[in-house]
Amino acid sequence: MFDTCSPRKDSKTVVLELPITFENGFGPFEETYSVLNQEPSSENLIGSPWVATYPSIKGIPDNWHHVVRYMEWLNARQFVYQNYHQGKIGPELYNSLLKSWNWVPDQTILSKKPINCFVYVITGQDSYGNNVMRIDCNNNLDFSDETTFYPKALSRFWKTKNDQFKSGYKKFHMVQYESVRFGKIVPDSIPMILRYAPEQVNEKLYWCSFPQYGVTTLSWKGRNYRIAISRNFNGSSFYDARIVALGESDDDKNLTFFQTIQIGGFLETGTLLSRSRFKYLGINQSENILLLESAEEIKKRILCSKFQIVHAYTKQHS
Repeated sequence: MFDTCSPRKDSKTVVLELPITFENGFGPFEETYSVLNQEPSSENLIGSPWVATYPSIKGIPDNWHHVVRYMEWLNARQFVYQNYHQGKIGPELYNSLLKSWNWVPDQTILSKKPINCFVYVITGQDSYGNNVMRIDCNNNLDFSDETTFYPKALSRFWKTKNDQFKSGYKKFHMVQYESVRFGKIVPDSIPMILRYAPEQVNEKLYWCSFPQYGVTTLSWKGRNYRIAISRNFNGSSFYDARIVALGESDDDKNLTFFQTIQIGGFLETGTLLSRSRFKYLGINQSENILLLESAEEIKKRILCSKFQIVHAYTKQHS
């Protein structure tokens, strides 16, 4: 009855690898924004260690007043990794981030050579006193080739569902950036939305979102199940990505990030009479692959391990 243990002498698990494709919009997830990050000042005790990491930019319109510069990280770990290896942040800060993020850098998805893993934004007021913005969409640190626009104001946007992508809304800005795939630096792009929150003050006036999510299909026991992957719309990396299984009408759901399944959690599919469970192992970021393990395989492996322990104990004491 324990013959199933024999092919598993190396104790390796059977992992399902599901390729991810990307959709623009918020899909079944709640529309989510985060505060734009201003360039730090050397006078700011918290921000001063980062001052050296911010490159110079040009092309700011001469007729703009009260200009504020923002850098939004698309991949925070890549940004930290490259700046540490360029000597722009010190070992004390770097090691503290390794600890607080519980992060062991994976060189297959990281580059010591600086890459465009961020995007710059500038805000200001034009000669008429209107709030204006520009995004460095082509990521060349030059705003002279970008278009000025007036940010749309949102009130209590974090509490409402926005269906503008479903209704054909296309007024997002496509941002160019770089990532590491299969050990090589490759060009990539992601949509970005900027909003102005007039009821907020100072550092919370401007908010952003990167409305893109992943989708994949799990084929199991003769049926196909769609799975959506959320990065919480705050960048391009999958370090803390969460997943959810979708039904036929679930694209209209408004799931918060915390209603989804985190790494180590279990995803369920099937019917009440025939349920299957899968442990979410994370994302292979080099290849954009979702990793799942069948709970049936986990149970089988545990049973095998217990049998091997009992067998070894019995043999030792026989």
